[in-house]
Amino acid sequence: MPFQVKSSGRIYRCAMCGKLTSNPIMYKTCCMNRPMPFCSTTCARRWINNWIRNQEQIITKKTSTATRSTIL
Repeated sequence: MPFQVKSSGRIYRCAMCGKLTSNPIMYKTCCMNRPMPFCSTTCARRWINNWIRNQEQIITKKTSTATRSTIL
């Protein structure tokens, strides 16, 4: 699950919309090496929703492949 990280005083580009911001909201997950900057909570929520949806699809694909291989 993504967690929020404190940001430094640099200027970042939002990972969702591409806007430049000097006060970003930074999120990091366990599988990413660097935090993702966002310009607003709306962009952060959109990214988190997409990330969770992708994680659920990965889990679903793994379980369907495992059940398919046990059937064959």
